[in-house]
Amino acid sequence: NDQEMKLQRTSKLRKTTFEMIKHKIKEVYAEQSAALAQQVKVEMYGSMATGLAIDCSDLDLLVHNFVPKDSPLYGSMTRLDTVNELQKLHAALGDVFGVVSNTLIDTASVPVIKIRIDLVELCKREKEKNGRFPVDPAILQQDEETQELNVDITLDEPRAHPSQEHLGLQCCKYVKRSVAEYP
Repeated sequence: NDQEMKLQRTSKLRKTTFEMIKHKIKEVYAEQSAALAQQVKVEMYGSMATGLAIDCSDLDLLVHNFVPKDSPLYGSMTRLDTVNELQKLHAALGDVFGVVSNTLIDTASVPVIKIRIDLVELCKREKEKNGRFPVDPAILQQDEETQELNVDITLDEPRAHPSQEHLGLQCCKYVKRSVAEYP
């Protein structure tokens, strides 16, 4: 199947992108404190996390545990606090390798950072680091759908009741259960 082949080609690059972004986000919080950097989590949700992605699917990332529990913001962040937090990440994420564009949309109902990663350039770099890297950048270059990866990053604000899980993560669990139950 052509779709499966395309997804397989980009799967390692998607994982590499996830790791690069996660590393950069943790760096941002490490500047505040080592403990906070360890506490911060970056999780994937959406079609990539459920295994239902196609080659042109975006990568949805959620950042949580980014507010220390002893902070006055914990459990009571305003929209402005959220936007300020995203602005900090937005500024740092421009340094991630392969970024073609980095846009903060703070007027959306859920503020989001939208990043486009050049998978061809990332693939070339990975191939230079490891000659046995399984993806050929020339093949990626031939298909418009596999040349770039769109990444959406949102924040999961701390809640007064931590048992309330982010809706995107809840949906992923539901989809995974449903796929396992009804293959």
